[in-house]
Amino acid sequence: MNYALKIRYIVTYQENKVIIIENGIILIDGNKITDIGNNLEIKDREVLEFPNHVVIPGFINTHSHTAMTLFRGYADDVPLNRWLNEYIWPMEAKLSGKEVEIGAKLAAIELILSGTTTVNSMYWYPKNELIAFKEIGVRLMSGPPIISGVSDLSSSEKLVNDWHGNNDDMSRISINPHAPYTVTPDDYTEILNYKNSYNSKSNCPNLKIHTHLAESKLEMQLISEFSKDKGFEFSDSIKTPTQYLDSIGILDVDLIAAHAVECNDEDLQLILQKNVGVSINTISNMKLGNGIPRIKEMSANGLKISLGTDGPAANNGFSMFETMKMSSLTQKSLYNDPSLLSADKLLMMATAGGADVLGWKDIGTIKKGNKADLTFINLNKPHLRPILNLQSIVSTIVYSANQQDVSDVMINGKWKMRDGNLTEYNIDDILNEFEVCTKNFFDNSKN
Repeated sequence: MNYALKIRYIVTYQENKVIIIENGIILIDGNKITDIGNNLEIKDREVLEFPNHVVIPGFINTHSHTAMTLFRGYADDVPLNRWLNEYIWPMEAKLSGKEVEIGAKLAAIELILSGTTTVNSMYWYPKNELIAFKEIGVRLMSGPPIISGVSDLSSSEKLVNDWHGNNDDMSRISINPHAPYTVTPDDYTEILNYKNSYNSKSNCPNLKIHTHLAESKLEMQLISEFSKDKGFEFSDSIKTPTQYLDSIGILDVDLIAAHAVECNDEDLQLILQKNVGVSINTISNMKLGNGIPRIKEMSANGLKISLGTDGPAANNGFSMFETMKMSSLTQKSLYNDPSLLSADKLLMMATAGGADVLGWKDIGTIKKGNKADLTFINLNKPHLRPILNLQSIVSTIVYSANQQDVSDVMINGKWKMRDGNLTEYNIDDILNEFEVCTKNFFDNSKN
């Protein structure tokens, strides 16, 4: 389908700056943006008007565990180590692909409703996750966790062959070593060698490695305990998880480091020098009592920064609006400086920054030639007025808007939501399926 979208405000980026086009037009042919501007020639296409709206690139969530919708509200108000060992991991061991597929389907719907068009997820039974996202039509990067002694690289290799870059490039695979305290240096090295070999030979998009890193103050202690358990050693000079991964060689341009909360100045320089992409997950870090990432220093040093929500058992949702706002406010409060992390920077981190970190080159920005992944926000709401000037629109998006203000969503040139309603699915049917699934799962888990 070819469209001409007439929109009150269009948010674009040029040279790392936000540019807003007023009363603009976006031309879409199939799944791509073919032109953007004012007074464009319109013929042989459907014309749609959005007189009270601002359109932004679809949000890109760079770290999540989507099917953890199944565990939302199950393990709140406990620290990370107990959260994993006493609650989440024992229940995940009882999962089947069926539950993951249904949980992922609900996640995909929730992402659409909140304006997110791409998500990067690490979870069990990723084939079922991929099937669910393909059905709903949300862009997904996914792969199973690799945990030494539990799961290995082989399951990821098959997914790469079957899914990576397929489904009109709506599906990509990442290699997901869980964390430095669950993956041995030998397994990290095997993953690195596989990734490098694949990227040197394949015509598909480059594979990414996605790992948790420096999520809590306990991480070096956990690495030390893990090394004794698995019978390997590392140098006494290594003092941080980031230095530890660097000693293995895993820090490089294809690494997505989720969290990076406990990073000192030397760590941040290592991340910068190796061109590692960072996924900031402010809300889950705060909820689990793991501190606040040093976004001020990351931004000042020029690191590749994006935003993630983490899984809905740790957040407890997928709202990138909340993530943008909280990421900004925590930095302003932490450093007693209200000028830190402007609304412009936060919006770019949540869109173009995500595309950069994931290596997905034709999304994240509204420009000619990019995929038509668009999120429309209805500004005709009391809490989104007044519109003082063009610059105030971005502040309104970051500090005032919420996911209920998303009116329309297009992914890969297809409408997924129009006027606040899903275009292809009945949400009551999906909720009923999910409720039956979760009730049965928890009931059976007691046996």
